[in-house]
Amino acid sequence: MLCCARDAFDTILEQDSKHPAALRGRARIALACGDDAALDWFDRGLKVDPVSADLWLGKAQALDVTGDSKGALAIAQQLTEQAPNWLEGLRFLAQLRLARGENDFASHYGAATRKVPRDPNIWFDWANQLAATDRFEDAAKVAATSAQRFPGQPEFQLQHASHASAAGDLARADILFATLAINSSERMRTEARHRIRCGQFEVAEDLLDAVLVAEPDDITVQGRLAA
Repeated sequence: MLCCARDAFDTILEQDSKHPAALRGRARIALACGDDAALDWFDRGLKVDPVSADLWLGKAQALDVTGDSKGALAIAQQLTEQAPNWLEGLRFLAQLRLARGENDFASHYGAATRKVPRDPNIWFDWANQLAATDRFEDAAKVAATSAQRFPGQPEFQLQHASHASAAGDLARADILFATLAINSSERMRTEARHRIRCGQFEVAEDLLDAVLVAEPDDITVQGRLAA
């Protein structure tokens, strides 16, 4: 499939060497294929469209692949400063900082929330980035603050409950689940994991059965989850 897409972009570029979408697509294909020329393709694209955040991100990713982590970091930092609510940029910077061994690898999310205080997506992603590295206590703290800032969005309380439970604060998670104003399948899956951690297996089974009523093809639930 990638080869077909590459050939299609090459055909377009033979007719119009400055076609912005084709250059962007060709650069992405080169990066995905591990092509040594990926960086050159992104530079070609940036000559035509120098303000494209996606092309700059791609160039940073290509630099990182070639071993130029400092160059990649410089671009990623600039992207997050100029577009603080662009999640792709925030995530890539977190990835780079984590690879460098920075303990506060996600602190730039905090700076982003100060620049764009009304964007809930930054907060949600921030907590999930921390949770992805098993820093559940920190993730729970971020989610707790998010729930206070956005009281009309129960998804943050669900996120808080999930991370608190994973961090071992089962009593706090109990309180949060008991007052949670959302009854989606995601809530039931999340609470089922919590009940398993609490040793409340029958409650967990009931929750998972309820999920299967709504989503009978849920393979994860069919396998009865993983705590």
